[in-house]
Amino acid sequence: MRLQYIPDPPSNLSEEDQQVCDRIRARRGPAGLLGIDRTLPHAPKVADGMEFKPVLIVLAKVPFIKQRNPTSKGPLSERQWAVLQYADAMTATVQVPQELFYQLRDVGFSSQEITEITATVATYNFTCRFVLALDVGEGIAGAPAWFKEW
Repeated sequence: MRLQYIPDPPSNLSEEDQQVCDRIRARRGPAGLLGIDRTLPHAPKVADGMEFKPVLIVLAKVPFIKQRNPTSKGPLSERQWAVLQYADAMTATVQVPQELFYQLRDVGFSSQEITEITATVATYNFTCRFVLALDVGEGIAGAPAWFKEW
């Protein structure tokens, strides 16, 4: 860990920053705060924007997805496969090929859904890089080997 976690519960915060911490705690629910939740409040305005929408994150639970640049869709639906390829391109190269964007449209995603998919993938990419850069304990220990290769 490169930055100390804020105390839990936080102390000596402005009213505005305390409200940010309260919103984070409310989003987490009974599971409590994670290391990232106790690191991000060093910059409360950043922390306040880190609400993850569970848009198609079911992909993270598919056991066969363990490599970069997947070449087979396995048990995924066409929609899930399109999202996985798009997310992989966003993560690996940042610049997404036009054909992958068209593929999202072709399988029926709306402009709103594509925006939400893009924001969700970007947010998770940000979070992973944030956790690894600051050596937030839960991130380093839990990161798969292939992720650390990037």
